[in-house]
Amino acid sequence: FRAKDLEKMIPYLDHADLVNGTRIVEALQERATQITLFMHYGNLAVAKLLELKYFGDATLTDVGTTYKLLRREGLVKLLPSLERKVNLEFNPYLMEQAISSGFRFVEVPITSHQRIGVSKGGTISNKVAIRVGLRMITGILFGWGRVS
Repeated sequence: FRAKDLEKMIPYLDHADLVNGTRIVEALQERATQITLFMHYGNLAVAKLLELKYFGDATLTDVGTTYKLLRREGLVKLLPSLERKVNLEFNPYLMEQAISSGFRFVEVPITSHQRIGVSKGGTISNKVAIRVGLRMITGILFGWGRVS
């Protein structure tokens, strides 16, 4: 991610409790990122599943991004209820906790660049991405206690 994208996200804090960066806009993605086409559409599918669960409360396109802004009051409200055991599935988990707590939610397109360093998460390979994605789906459908 690039700090320059914060300039796009900050103004939305006037309208939202949580601003989520979305990497789904192809024109803003470098070609050589670690996100494969499979991961791109899998991420979108899981985002739409979470959106469907809370139909009308949030529009979602990217559940995997860690690029978020959260109002301090919201963070203070959410921290005590967050499960420490949720690991690679934390981003959709956090988003669900925010939505179910009534947070106003906005997504903003951000740029996506080639990773510097080695990923420890779902972008290692499509095989790992499938496992992480299935855990995300399990958490959304059956509760996050089942994935930890």
